[in-house]
Order: sequence, then C-alpha cells, then structure tokens
Amino acid sequence: MDQSSFTELFQKYINNNCTPEEVDQLMELLENNGQGQAGEELLRSELLAGMEPVEDSDPALRQVLQKRFQAIEQHIASQQPRSGIFRLTWIRTAAAVLLILLGSGIWYWLNRDSNDTKPAIVENNTDIAPGGNKAVLTLAGGQTIVLDNAANGTISRQGNATISKQGGRLIYDVTGVQNGAAGYNTLSVPRGGQYQLTLPDGTQVWLNATSSIRYPVTFAGNERRVYITGEAYFEVKPASQQPFIVEVRTSSGTAEEVQVLGTHFNINAYEDEPHIATTLIEGKISVAQSGTPVILAPGQQARVSQHKLQVISKADIEQAMAWKNGLFRFDGVDLKTVMRQLARWYDLEIIYEPGAPVNELFNGEMQRNLNLSQVINGLDGMGVHIRKEGRQLIIMP
Repeated sequence: MDQSSFTELFQKYINNNCTPEEVDQLMELLENNGQGQAGEELLRSELLAGMEPVEDSDPALRQVLQKRFQAIEQHIASQQPRSGIFRLTWIRTAAAVLLILLGSGIWYWLNRDSNDTKPAIVENNTDIAPGGNKAVLTLAGGQTIVLDNAANGTISRQGNATISKQGGRLIYDVTGVQNGAAGYNTLSVPRGGQYQLTLPDGTQVWLNATSSIRYPVTFAGNERRVYITGEAYFEVKPASQQPFIVEVRTSSGTAEEVQVLGTHFNINAYEDEPHIATTLIEGKISVAQSGTPVILAPGQQARVSQHKLQVISKADIEQAMAWKNGLFRFDGVDLKTVMRQLARWYDLEIIYEPGAPVNELFNGEMQRNLNLSQVINGLDGMGVHIRKEGRQLIIMP
C-alpha cells in the first residue's frame, strides 16, 4: 500500500468510518508491515491538527489536546480487531506520542483537571540526564577499576582469566584450569547506573542501578555460586554437573537462595523494597528461604519477606522485565514505588510533603532514556505536583 492510501485509511479509522475489514487491514499494516512509525507521525499530526503555536500553559491548548487524546484513546479501545494486542499496542502508542509532545515542552497538563493550575516546578537549566553504563570493578586483591572511565579492551588478567570491557559490558575469558583457590571479584553499579557482565562460564548478567554481584574469577568445584544485592537479570549457561546458585541476603536478615541449571530469571532484592522478588522467565529454578525449596515454573514469581516465602502463580512479567528492556512500567503501584525506581535511575533524593498522594495507584509505561524534566512533566500530567531542587524532588499535595 502506498503512503497516500495508508494515510487515507488511517484518517478513516480516526474518524470512525472504517469497515471491520478495513480495521483489520490497518492493524495488520501497523503491526507487521513497517508502518508503525508512520502511524505515530499521523497520531501526532491528528493531535496538533489546525493548531497555531501557543504557550504551553494556555488553558485552551490543554483542553483541546486532552479532548483529542481522550477521543482517540476511546476510539482505539472500542475497536475489535483480530487480536486484542493491536488495540493495547495503539492505546500505548497514543500515550507515547503524547509523552513525546509533553517532553518537548508543548504542554505540561495532559489528563489534568482544567481547574488545577499548580504546575510542576522544574529547573530546566539544570536538567538531569537518565542513567547510563556505570560500574566499579573491585578485584580480589582490593584494586578498583572505574569502568565508565576505562577504555575498551583488556583491563586486567587474573590467573588464567582475562578481563575485558566492551561498551557497557565486562567479559571474562578463561583458558585452561585454575590452579589453587579462585579469588572473588565484585562488580558494583551506583545510583544512576547499569551494567552487563559475562561470567567465566558464559552466563550473562544484567545489573540495575544500586546493585552488585560478587563472583569467583573462575568457577571450580561442584557449584557456581554468586552473591547479589539490588536487582539482576540472569541468563545462565547450562552445566548439569555444576548447578548455578544465586545467594541473596539483606541487612534486615531476609535471605534467599536460588538454584538453577540453565534458565532466565530476574531477582529484585533492593533493601528498600517490601520483599525479595524472583521472577522466572524461562526454564526452572528452586527458591529456598530457610526451609524446603519451592520449584518455580515460567511465569511465576517467588516473594520472600519477613522469613516467609509466597509464590505468585501469574507474575507481571512485563513489569519485572521492564528495567532490562529500557522501560519503566507501573501496573497498579503506589507513588512511593514509582519514586523509588526514579530515585535509583536518576540519583535523586525524594521528599514527601504532608498531603502528598502517596497512596494513589499509578499505571503507565515510559522509556528510561528520558531526561528528568520529561519524566516530571509526565507525572505532573498524572496529577503529581513536584518541585525540583538540585537532586531533590519534593512531592507536593
């Protein structure tokens, strides 16, 4: 289909003039035939059609954009194409387009009561960039290497292991057999950071902000044991004679041990979260907490808190994996949960004034590569009033 015909079909869809067959045809084009970007541009044009440039605080602009978004969202939600995935995708796409417009400074007031005139207070001249690839490697002998300052290539050799850096990944390459006891290295990711690691056995690890992993330079003996804090995603190299074990222990005394042979899973063990959450994506793992291990199947999650273990049969996989996929995703979570994630990624201190909406629940998704001002504007559009002072965010009533 040429661009002119596609545009005509899209406009018929927006104007509710499509037949069911045309709706299916459009959704197929958007999903599978490379027209997704064109659809986003048309959504953007539809929202701003016929508007003259005005100040982003103009009440009329706020009302028009809000009404247009609601109309598009309701129309998309009302359609019944072959798969519900299409409808969900395009509701999210409409929201994403609006977030882009919002982030570019077109308006601050999406989905806000038009009588509410308290804006987010943002110091635009001191914007904060999103987190990036930052980590510190501490060798067994105590030497530290700041990886974000290190050049690509070999950065150290320990026994029969060569350690190299490639972009935001640390890689171990082991040759021969380790003689003697293997030393332990630690990879630590600060606030505002993330990093990837290829362990000596080929296992892949992704570390989120404020996280660490302690591991041997080479895996010897009858097990592969590592220790983590914070949040990490693992893709474990299969080795049936040498099980892979992840040990987690918080300062409050909550402990967990995950044993696998070869699988993909995520562990969230931040000190300030209410529980340790282990989410299985693929394969099989056993989770133990001072008792009989529990076997998880893909799609399940084990939660450990106050020395108790609970299994969630249908875990929110998209939410658990969002950080690794470059997203923030919130499905019915309270404001403090949202702000804890933002604080780690943007290296912030969060302060709540009396009356702040800490108990309200939020649903949404946004990219982790946005500047902080864009995120603040998005939250403001959801009714969260924020004052930024340096790296402090003050949440107002």
